[in-house]
Amino acid sequence: MPTQQAQLGRASATYIAKILQVSTGKTVWRWRLTERGFASTKAADCDWSLPGILPEGASGKLLTLTITPSDDEGFTSKHLAIEAIFDYGPIQLKYVIWAYPDAPGIRTQLWLRGTVSPVAAGSQEEHTAIVEIAVARRRYIGYYNDTQHRNLASTPLLRDEVLTGTGSETVPWASAAGLESERGVGLLLVQESHKCVNQRGVNTGAFVFDGKSLMCSGLRLAPADITPDRWRECWAVWTIQYDGQIPLSRALKHFARLRYPSDPKRDFYAQANTWGSGGSNGIDSKAMAHEDVVLKELDSVADLGLDALQIDDGWQGNQTQGNHWRPDPMLYPQGWKNVVAKAKEKNITLNLWAASMKISSEDLRWNFEQAYFRSWKLDFASLKTPDQIEQNIAKVRQFILSTKHQTRATWDVTENASRYGYFWAREYGGVWRVQVIKVVR
Repeated sequence: MPTQQAQLGRASATYIAKILQVSTGKTVWRWRLTERGFASTKAADCDWSLPGILPEGASGKLLTLTITPSDDEGFTSKHLAIEAIFDYGPIQLKYVIWAYPDAPGIRTQLWLRGTVSPVAAGSQEEHTAIVEIAVARRRYIGYYNDTQHRNLASTPLLRDEVLTGTGSETVPWASAAGLESERGVGLLLVQESHKCVNQRGVNTGAFVFDGKSLMCSGLRLAPADITPDRWRECWAVWTIQYDGQIPLSRALKHFARLRYPSDPKRDFYAQANTWGSGGSNGIDSKAMAHEDVVLKELDSVADLGLDALQIDDGWQGNQTQGNHWRPDPMLYPQGWKNVVAKAKEKNITLNLWAASMKISSEDLRWNFEQAYFRSWKLDFASLKTPDQIEQNIAKVRQFILSTKHQTRATWDVTENASRYGYFWAREYGGVWRVQVIKVVR
C-alpha cells in the first residue's frame, strides 16, 4: 500500500510502513496494520471482532486506503475521512475514521458487505471499538426515552453511574462509557445509536469492561442483514479524550457540536405548539390543528413575541386522506394558503408535525413547497430492524438535501418505542422531548 497523507486545518492523517496515524491537532491516534485489521492497542490484534460473521482469528487483506476532506454533504463539520477496505474472503469490511480539526476525539465506524456463512462464535467478545488506560474508575452514562412520563425527581432523564474497585462488568443500558485514571485523565466511548436506558433499540449491544480494557459491542446488523450488493453501516463510535483541564462534559459537548453542527438562523427559535391546547384527550388536541384555530394561534404567538408555531397532529384530519399527508380539505379548503399568508403577516415561521414512518418523501416535499416549514416534528417511529432504520433515515436525508438544508427534523422521544435516542441522527435535527411542569397557584 503506497504512502498516504492529507491535512485539513490542524487535522492530519498519514499512512506509512503499515502505521496509520491520525491527529485532530489536539489528540493523536495510531493504528498498526496486522493480519486481522487495524489495532490501536498493544493488547489486541484488531480493533474489531465479529463473531458469527468472521471466524475467530480471520485474516483480512487491506485493499485500499483513502484520506479525503468531507462534510458528509453538509450534514457535519469539515473533517478528514479515512476509509480503509479489508477483504476477508466472502466478507468485505470498510473501516471509516472521521477526524475533525481541533476535536477532542475521533469517530469510527464499520461498514459491511458480502455473504455470511454460518460461523461459530468462538471465544472472543464482539466489539467495534476498544480502549485501554490505567483505570481508577469506570463511568456509564445514558438518557431515558418516554420523556412525557419522566417529570419527577424520581424519574430523571439522565442515568450516570461511577464504579470503582476491581472486577469486570457488562453494561447494556449505557450510551457512553469511560475509563478514568486517578488524575482524572479519561477516555470516553460513545455509541452513536438510538439506544436509551429504557429502550435498547436494534442490536445496540453493551459496554464490556474486562478489568483492563473497555469494549463497545453492538453492530446494528445481524448476520442475515449483510448482503453482497451494497455496503451496510454499523453503529458508529466516538472516542473522546478528557482530563482535569478539559473535563468529560466539556469534551463531550465539544465533539457533539462538531459532529452535529447547528445553524443559528435555522435551528434556534422559540415556538408554540398546537397540541394539548384543547384538553387531555387526542380528539380535542387534534382540533387545535384545524385552520380556524391555527389562524387565531398565530395572533397569540405574535403577541407573545415567539418565533414559530408548530402545527401538531390534526391538520391532516382524524384520518389521513388515503396515503396522502396533505391538509384535510374539509379543514383547510384552500390548503396552506391562508395560514401561510397570516404567518407572513405576523412574521412567524411555520413548523409541522407528521408521523415519521408514514409520511412519504413526496408529501414531505409537497408540504415544504406550499408552506416552507422550517422544522418537522417526526413522531410515532418504531424502528425495529436495520431496514426500517435505513429507509426512514434515507427518506429524511434526501428530503433535507432537496431543500438545500433549509429545513430540519425534530426527533420525538416522548414515548418508549424504539425511536431515535439522543446520540444518533442528530445531523438531521434535534431532539423533541416534553416534560410536564405543574404550577401550584
